[in-house]
Amino acid sequence: MVQTVSVPPVEKLPLAARKDIRDEFDTKIEELTKTVSDLLKKPYKLEVNFNQFYAYAAASSDADWVKRCPGAAATQYFTSFVYYLKKFTDEGEYTDAIETFNDLVSESRVSIEAGNSTVTYSACSVEAGTFEINFNPTRPGVNVDYACSEMEKSFDEALFARSPERLPMIAKRGIRDDYENKKEDLLRKFKEALLGADVKLVADYDAIWNQIVAGKKVNKDINPQDSARSLGSYIYSYFEGAASQFESKLEKDDMMVEGYTEAVSTGEIVIDVVPEGTTLKSSYGVIEIADGKLFIKVTPKNFGTNAYYIAQDIASIKRARRRIFLSSLYIGHNEHELLQALETALNTNPELHVTLQLDYFRSTRPGPDNTAVALLPLIRAFPDRMHVNLYKSPTLSGLMAKVVPRRFDEGWGTWHAKVYGTDDDLILSGANLNRSYFENRQDRYLAFRQLPHLADYCANFLQLFSQYSYRVKPRLDGVSYELQWASNHTPPTSFVPKLGQELRDFQAKNRATSNTLASGSQSDVELLPMIQSGPLAIREEEIALSTLLNGVIRKKAPLVDLTSGYFSLYTPYQQHVFNSLCRWRILAASPLANGFYGSKGISGRIPDGYTILEKRFWKGVRRAGKQDLVDLREWERLGWTYHAKGLWIRPSAEENPTTTVFGSTNINSRSANLDTELSFILHTDSEELRRKIGDEVEHIWTHSKKVGEATWAEPHRLVYYNTWGVSDNLAIKEN
Repeated sequence: MVQTVSVPPVEKLPLAARKDIRDEFDTKIEELTKTVSDLLKKPYKLEVNFNQFYAYAAASSDADWVKRCPGAAATQYFTSFVYYLKKFTDEGEYTDAIETFNDLVSESRVSIEAGNSTVTYSACSVEAGTFEINFNPTRPGVNVDYACSEMEKSFDEALFARSPERLPMIAKRGIRDDYENKKEDLLRKFKEALLGADVKLVADYDAIWNQIVAGKKVNKDINPQDSARSLGSYIYSYFEGAASQFESKLEKDDMMVEGYTEAVSTGEIVIDVVPEGTTLKSSYGVIEIADGKLFIKVTPKNFGTNAYYIAQDIASIKRARRRIFLSSLYIGHNEHELLQALETALNTNPELHVTLQLDYFRSTRPGPDNTAVALLPLIRAFPDRMHVNLYKSPTLSGLMAKVVPRRFDEGWGTWHAKVYGTDDDLILSGANLNRSYFENRQDRYLAFRQLPHLADYCANFLQLFSQYSYRVKPRLDGVSYELQWASNHTPPTSFVPKLGQELRDFQAKNRATSNTLASGSQSDVELLPMIQSGPLAIREEEIALSTLLNGVIRKKAPLVDLTSGYFSLYTPYQQHVFNSLCRWRILAASPLANGFYGSKGISGRIPDGYTILEKRFWKGVRRAGKQDLVDLREWERLGWTYHAKGLWIRPSAEENPTTTVFGSTNINSRSANLDTELSFILHTDSEELRRKIGDEVEHIWTHSKKVGEATWAEPHRLVYYNTWGVSDNLAIKEN
């Protein structure tokens, strides 16, 4: 490996270092080596050049621990390696993991080496037949426990470099977890929609992968690694989308089903990734019937696009006639497909109006790629029909607004509501409009079709806030923008009392006109909207959830599922857990699934900060004597981050949920006190809807693992002493 920093080894180690190596390394390396050899079913060597290792520590100003304890540091590196190797092999992550490891690590050697410029703190790689545990040459000993956390990725990179046509291991796992394990449920849905007709789902994994790899040679924008990570999810989503279309379009009409089965006589539905450059009628993919088969055709570049929920939203954007209203924390600067869809819709429908309600601070971050800049072309092209409003939390004002650096201003509160509406259709979610949420970031999405009352409610909610927001307007220079305060009557420094009262009146009016927003054909569904905004003294969510939970926790039978991607459960909600008679399943993000994992600076400590908060919560559970009623777990999935949040309540553990809480809230202190949130309580007696809600929560739990004191005592979960202060200030970046 080419080094960015070259430090010659020391000729002789200090006596204290040699003693530490004897006591902390020599006494433990034999057992570690045996464990590795047993796991890989052949002899392996674990090696470190202590003279070289110590030299890097001596040359660093940030490696006192390694200088004092080089033996303990090396042991911890290898202990972490063993932990991730067990995950890689013992738990059956990949059927050929051991074979692949031994094939690539042909020297049967694991060594600790200085890394190159791409190593921020620590990492791993396969180099010339050796598995290397890499440290930053200027910071040996930092983030030791996570050095091998991306072991799978390092192997796939090595495999791709040598045999790009070979299906990556991460793709095999995704196919297994995200498609094969759920295939029977898909077939059941098809069978119901087709009145019992048989369906064969066909996806040639190797052929799909080889087309993606070949497409990279034609189109440099294709990223095979991203496709590999989501291959199983994409395949499942294509088939799931087809099943949903059959259900809604064929309507179980025997004549229409007969027409389909005659055309698709083989019953086969085939995912066909065609060569890059092939012209299709739709850039996102088409459905064609040939030779008695139904083909889902898509090019490598667009493989996966239009497969997730956001793609359904984009499709509805193209069909929108009257209104599009989108609310998010921000829009990612690379969301070209969304912006193109908005432009197409505005060009196609002259009566269409598009309204975006976003956060002021997040959307105006300094730099050319912020949200406001990305939206300028649309605002210029459609000045009377493209409306972009930025809500600024009133908490940061006056002198503080001038003193606080832009990097930290979101810590005083944000616009956090997530609503995606077109005409009378809605998707309510906790996800932002950023590609990662729809590729490798777990979140929740609930779609509501043709519900004008609910759509009007959400559109009017956004309209109310738009009157107390800044409007993005292009400057005459054609490049930059300016922000104009929307209200002519209320200044931005004193709008809080008026907006707060208008929100209370808004909610009172909606409660008076209907006790359910999902009415008519879905009268067995009750949907209660909850606004929470600490800065505006609106605390509906807090009141409603406390009322809901108070009625549940006094009974022994119910089961409550609760999850948050940022687990710092609001104190009153913790008390409900501690005082409960019923069972709870609580799911948090593991450090690897935290969106801040691997970040530079203080942000890099945030995942460990949440470990501290988990431990504090569990201590509270034990103090209350509820450890037998609370199942605490962490969500972790290779290459993914976790952002889901919500509650599910079952009358008993054997039944599907009757109630779920969803929306933008993270159910933590920040959501209660700083951000502006829109969330919902949904209650239903519909058996079909209860089953779907149950399927949703069980799918999320698929990637969970139980945690407790033993977990937090493992070497890779030990928390640096200087992280403890971070845990008390996590509200700064919980979005």
